[in-house]
Amino acid sequence: MKQYEFWPMVKSTAVIIQQISVMAIFFVRTRACCMQARAHGCCRAAGRAKDDPGGCVLAVPTLCVRAGAWVRALQLIFALVHQQSVSVWAIGGVNVAVLTVLFAWLRFSGPRFYSPTLLPHIPMVVKYTCIFLAVVFALAPILQTLTQSYCNDTIWAQTIMLSAIHICFHEYHATTSTSAYVVSPARVCQAACASVDLLATRMHAARPHARCLPALLCSVSGAISLNAAIFAAALLASRLPSTIHVFVFVCLAIQLFALFPLFRDYIRIRSEGAHMAVTAMCVIATLGLLLWLSSTLLAIVYASGMAFIAFVCPLWLMSARMYKNEMQGPWDIASVREFST
Repeated sequence: MKQYEFWPMVKSTAVIIQQISVMAIFFVRTRACCMQARAHGCCRAAGRAKDDPGGCVLAVPTLCVRAGAWVRALQLIFALVHQQSVSVWAIGGVNVAVLTVLFAWLRFSGPRFYSPTLLPHIPMVVKYTCIFLAVVFALAPILQTLTQSYCNDTIWAQTIMLSAIHICFHEYHATTSTSAYVVSPARVCQAACASVDLLATRMHAARPHARCLPALLCSVSGAISLNAAIFAAALLASRLPSTIHVFVFVCLAIQLFALFPLFRDYIRIRSEGAHMAVTAMCVIATLGLLLWLSSTLLAIVYASGMAFIAFVCPLWLMSARMYKNEMQGPWDIASVREFST
């Protein structure tokens, strides 16, 4: 029977706390957008909408596939943008500086975090990111009027249901090998040889540097979780007053639900200390946002829930272990005992 230890189990809850914090930041950002729209007199029912000059603060970090965690730091200056005490160009400069620091950290942090195979893919990432941003910006007017005939209660009920699906079906285990994030021609050749489809073999041969997606995006559970989160983001974005709100909000959803898990797994399989530091940053940033843009009651509920998950649930599981019965029979794999002669 497997033996459980308290502190390793507490550390294993960090990924759950991070994902719940991401969902909390997502909802707080939704409320912040609505509050800012009301403060500026935006009203969709009357057909008036004013662009959000501070909304583009979240567009620049999308240029890096592992910058999802830094969006939490950028959220802390949203209130200053809301008060129009900081210019958009200053916020854009902060974003560029954050990305520069992030790439410098990946480059000079040593072999644990940096791999030389990552550097050639930066132009490709920038290229496809620009294409993605153009597509999202073109679809923003459609998303804005997607649920115009539905009431707000229906939208919020569906969003809460989809958020619960996202939390339940999310892939919380990281890949067991760091090679999933490093391009290797040998791995691509093996995959091509194992494929029975001639077209797939040609695709691997034509693009030997194709990046292998982690299990989060390949498994059925991860796909259900990601689609539920993006659909919830589309529903909430349809209630925003302007297309620039929708564009920025969808970009934020992609960062939080699609890119941040990649960054989290990338850090988790390389350094336990960095993984715990990211968890602490998520909790502190979420508490700060709840206290700044929402209410003290929600911050207390969030802190209590995270403490319950991190400390009470492991103790609960350890105390329930005494009621577990391990049945053995002929269906088990035979174990051969060695006898000394």
